Amino acid sequence: MADLQLYDREMTEQDMESYMNCSKLSYHPLLTMENELLQVEGSARLINISAEEVCEQPTSMVVMHQNKLKFKDAEMWCSKFGGSLVLPENNVTDTALFLDFLPSVQSCVQSSGHFYWLGAVGNLTTGKWQNYVDGEPLIWDNFYLPMKNVTERSKCLSVYKYFDYPIWVSTSCDMEMCVGCSFDNNPKLALRGLCPGSLFDKSYFIIGYSNGSIEYRGMSHTYLKMSCGTWVIKSRIFINLLAKMVMRTEQDIPLGRHLWTLQGDTCEQKEVSL
Repeated sequence: MADLQLYDREMTEQDMESYMNCSKLSYHPLLTMENELLQVEGSARLINISAEEVCEQPTSMVVMHQNKLKFKDAEMWCSKFGGSLVLPENNVTDTALFLDFLPSVQSCVQSSGHFYWLGAVGNLTTGKWQNYVDGEPLIWDNFYLPMKNVTERSKCLSVYKYFDYPIWVSTSCDMEMCVGCSFDNNPKLALRGLCPGSLFDKSYFIIGYSNGSIEYRGMSHTYLKMSCGTWVIKSRIFINLLAKMVMRTEQDIPLGRHLWTLQGDTCEQKEVSL
């Protein structure tokens, strides 16, 4: 718990979003941890940290998608969520990324040792590797030299798990591999189409990955994630509140308009396009 504040009113979703973004509200709390009216008891320990530490926003984040995709599909997957394929620019980042993705080894590493895609493609004319987004040459690499060459058959780039170390290898773009997406900031997902009094949160942010896919957390109490082959929205407060996305294909993601089935909500709709 970073802080505890008690107010004499119900906060709107806009107020909660402002508070979580560390913006000042137009009204003040009745009780806080600072006015000494609240006491810490039991095994809890009180530690003072600066507001800057609490409010500091990460400059980037990475998320592993454990469904194996071809390079083009992997590129599109990241793009739909507002990100791009991971591409480390130094040894520290390369190693940290590899270690962060290690929990996905059982699901992702193939018998050949290939692990996940990197955001680079080979230029057949120059024989050089370049960033697939802007075409700029790589500023750093970690190639296994015998598998560095750009060829017609292997002009995409992936990470190979060599024991407990990452190495880069040229790879066929048609191979299916897990996907690491990099985001410059945390993208926001807006839920539209529900009645005004709906219990579901209207805004969601990426918090990591669950069951091999991206997981979103709502501003208040709901979360959005893949469960048993479909995208669902559940609540940490209302146990009967549930939304399920009607999947047309296994690769469907909760972006754009989709048909959802609802239960436990204050809205009368049982099926709605969100």
